[in-house]
Amino acid sequence: MRRNLFLVAAAFLMGMTAQAEQPPVADNPLSLGFTRSIQERLSEKTDHLKEALIEMGMPREMYEETYPSHNADTVVIHTWDDNNSEFQPLVRELFSYDDPGRVSEIVREIPGDKGYTPVEKEIFSYHATGKLHQRILQFLQNDEWVNIRKETHLFDEHENLTTEIHSQWSTSSAEWEDYFKYSVTYEYLTDNIVLLVEAYYWSLFIDENLWHPSFREEYSYDDYGRLTEMVFSIPNGDDFIYAQKEEYVYEGENTLFDYTVIYNYDDMWVPEYKVTDFAWYDEALDLPETYKIWINEELDDDWKQHNEVEWLLMQRTTYTYHPTLHAVTEVLDELNFDGDWSGFFRRTTTYNEFDYKVRYVEEYNFSFTGELWEIDDGYWFEGLFDDEGKPLNLTLRLYDWFYEEWQEERMFVFGYGSGDPPTPVIPTDASVQWLAHIYPNPASDLLRISFAQDYHDVSVSIINMSGQKVREVSAAGRTGELAIDVSALQRGIYLLRVQCGYSVQTEKVQLVR
Repeated sequence: MRRNLFLVAAAFLMGMTAQAEQPPVADNPLSLGFTRSIQERLSEKTDHLKEALIEMGMPREMYEETYPSHNADTVVIHTWDDNNSEFQPLVRELFSYDDPGRVSEIVREIPGDKGYTPVEKEIFSYHATGKLHQRILQFLQNDEWVNIRKETHLFDEHENLTTEIHSQWSTSSAEWEDYFKYSVTYEYLTDNIVLLVEAYYWSLFIDENLWHPSFREEYSYDDYGRLTEMVFSIPNGDDFIYAQKEEYVYEGENTLFDYTVIYNYDDMWVPEYKVTDFAWYDEALDLPETYKIWINEELDDDWKQHNEVEWLLMQRTTYTYHPTLHAVTEVLDELNFDGDWSGFFRRTTTYNEFDYKVRYVEEYNFSFTGELWEIDDGYWFEGLFDDEGKPLNLTLRLYDWFYEEWQEERMFVFGYGSGDPPTPVIPTDASVQWLAHIYPNPASDLLRISFAQDYHDVSVSIINMSGQKVREVSAAGRTGELAIDVSALQRGIYLLRVQCGYSVQTEKVQLVR
């Protein structure tokens, strides 16, 4: 019966992991243990709210494309074409920067028969603190840039967001018309210590005459200025009702000792889980190394009668950090089975030699025994960097849990300096040849690569479906055909990657026995 309780609670812990997995911002006064900062909570709540309003007709966010941070002048983005098993150019972005090096303008162009044509532009302005003030989206119509949408962000003297406004350009009135607003008020105890946060939103798609409550958080502190309690309230009509509170207990003057989350059930505060046994990787930076999580076994109808807590040790979480970046490289969640710990969830982040995040994977062990880890989600960048660590050509793969394999998603080609923008890596002309012909497929003992021409700098990699490079061969200066012995590899699906400069060819190959 106890094992069944663990299985039922697994879903609860999965939800909790999303809250606990990221260490807090070090310089935020509310960053104790693994608690989220005000800005993290605010961002999370506004995102959920905006997604709900989008379903009611609110315009989606401005153009969003996920690719690495950079200071390139141009980025050509390619998308993977499953039908032809190749990358096709999707959009080219041209970047301009202000004096501090922040992006001030992005012009987006789409490929055509006569080259690239500009279609969209984003213009950015910033507050003196460096935070984003305005973001304006424009489309090119009849050779003129026309306003489409605008986002405006305002902050108080402590750099906390106070106002977020989304507007759409009205061609009839030739002015901006607001369709969504978010307003946050703060009450401070002293200086930058927040005592109360209240957030309201206004939407043209609900009722343009009313401001609606979003959330409220009330904070309490001890004589040392440490957070001891946070009470969270949710909307109830035009007001708020209590939903949850978090209590913090300390050992000595600094160390966080106990963290308890309590929910409001039928106007009663009921402890649901607590966190104890903190050990620290760096306590000054609020970076935990490990802690334990307990759940309340008495969450039933008898709670009101007994009003007692029987804590059951449920989970242990351990963090591993990058030695110089102090960024999380692994989070491991283990479940307790009668005193034995078994890995259940882990998240790994891999950095290359330039401290660039190149791989992120989430895995679950649903068997609760052994090392039967299954990838659930992840992304993986692989490609070329220059000597300074600038990305040159990167391929993005996403993990498809249904097919249990990594699949090509995007390719990014970066251009620097004042020269001409880079041309597409993989042209759409059907007559263009591949870098190489790969056969046989399926293969058993040997994979043969027949190169289309002589290359001075070409490499061949074999990658398994977990993203590990299991074989790499340099074929620089090679002519004709290359044979690779794959007899020692396990049967299954692999990616064979041929790369020459900016040109990349990736094919799935199957090994059979």
